Formats: sequence, structure tokens, C-alpha cells
Amino acid sequence: MLQYLAQGACQALEDSVCLADQLAKHGPHMGNDIDGAFEAYRRVRYPRTAMVQMSARGFGDLIHAPDAASRIRSALAAQSGPGNSGEFFYFDWLYG
Repeated sequence: MLQYLAQGACQALEDSVCLADQLAKHGPHMGNDIDGAFEAYRRVRYPRTAMVQMSARGFGDLIHAPDAASRIRSALAAQSGPGNSGEFFYFDWLYG
């Protein structure tokens, strides 16, 4: 996990909760289907973690952008105000 969205520890916590949930769902009443639990975990977590990783990569590129892209970054950051955290407004799906 890249550092740009500060999600390393957060995603690890989400992973552990999701895995625990799937292990509980596939537990003794389902024949202790550990393989099924891990497959369900993968199906649930893959889309979100992929989106977080791709967003972090893009955000890192934006932070370190040269020239014209840095002007775009500055324009996005300038949109901050009361109740709006600037460029993080675009990541409400993650932080909300």
C-alpha cells in the first residue's frame, strides 16, 4: 500500500475484520470451509483494495507532479473550505 492516502494500517484493520467475518460465515455450521472463507474474503476485499491502491498511486503522481500538473494539483487543493478538506473531497468514498 502506498503512503499517499494513509491507508496501510486502515486497510490491514479492514482486512482483519473482513477475514474474521468470512471465517465466521464459513465456520463449523458450513463444515469449516476455510478455502471458501478465503475465496469470499478475496471477492469482498479485492475491489476496494484495488481502488485504494490505484487512487493512492494517482494521488502520489499528483503530489509530485511537475509543471502543468502541479497547477492542477494547486487548483484542486484551493477548493478547500469549511466542511471540505480540499483534495480529500475526492476521496469521500474512502474516508466518509
